[in-house]
Amino acid sequence: FSVLSSRKKYYSSNIKYLNISIYCQLPAKRSFATTMASTKEADENPLTKLMAVDKEGLTFANKTAQWIAYERHIESQRSDRLFHDPLSGHLVGKYGKLLSDTFSQHATQLFPGLSEKGFILYHAARTKLISDSIAEWSGSNSLKSAEASLQVLNLGSGYDTRAFWDASLKDVDLYIEVDEAKVNDPKKRVLAEIETLPKLVCGGRRCISMNFATETIHDLPKHGFIASTPTCWLLEGLIMYLEAEAVKGIYEAIVELSAVESFAIVNVVNGGTISKEHHKSSFSDAIFLANGWTKVKEVMFGDTEFSYGRYPEGVEPNKSLGFVFYHKKSV
Repeated sequence: FSVLSSRKKYYSSNIKYLNISIYCQLPAKRSFATTMASTKEADENPLTKLMAVDKEGLTFANKTAQWIAYERHIESQRSDRLFHDPLSGHLVGKYGKLLSDTFSQHATQLFPGLSEKGFILYHAARTKLISDSIAEWSGSNSLKSAEASLQVLNLGSGYDTRAFWDASLKDVDLYIEVDEAKVNDPKKRVLAEIETLPKLVCGGRRCISMNFATETIHDLPKHGFIASTPTCWLLEGLIMYLEAEAVKGIYEAIVELSAVESFAIVNVVNGGTISKEHHKSSFSDAIFLANGWTKVKEVMFGDTEFSYGRYPEGVEPNKSLGFVFYHKKSV
């Protein structure tokens, strides 16, 4: 999920162990792998290997694309599934199950009351929440009356394939997936090898590979992004991998590149002991609201509208992981 928002800084080279500290509560400013590199335990520790850049150049953040694909595949196999992603099983790669199993060992720290399945349940509910939110936005009366073209842009899309199966996109003209070439290219190869792909649910699909060593989100128009079209910006599982400068740059770019009736779905890490200020909704509020956007709602995993039968009754909603939604109603 490698995305740059600062004009000059590519966050991936500086990510270190921020992502692991967010999810597993390891120190964010210390290299866990470096600390243990000379020990036998490090050779046997899956986290050490997962954090290393592999021979294909995939960083830990890149590898999480396979993690999400694997856990979407798990949800898709349930008889009471919240969604059916028929392509996720093709995209689990060599890291999907390994990441899922590794993080399940730490799930009880972040998801009290959900046991080791906390991440699997959270990712399932997260996927469904996003679908419902896109459908609500695209089906709004203001957009229908304007008869405007609509686009959804998934920033740091990883191995997402919603364009082929998510019915919430039926009123969307274009679904845009943005990530690095080293993430997009393997996904393209896997999809090309599938004999019969499902038909697109939406009007069209575009996969944009950006060189974040030289480009920023402000460069999206160079890749065919039309800023005058109402856009639903999807930031799913993204900002918790970024430092403050990058997060600020992303929000400012969205504000700058959005037409009236645009919408933003932002996955936040709110409160608790593992959150940094720029991962919280208060940080995004300060930028979006100052630029004329309206805050539609904020929900945490376990709230009534962010549960979907994947959160145990009687357990207090999660204090850390949630979503905030913004709407640009006027210029």
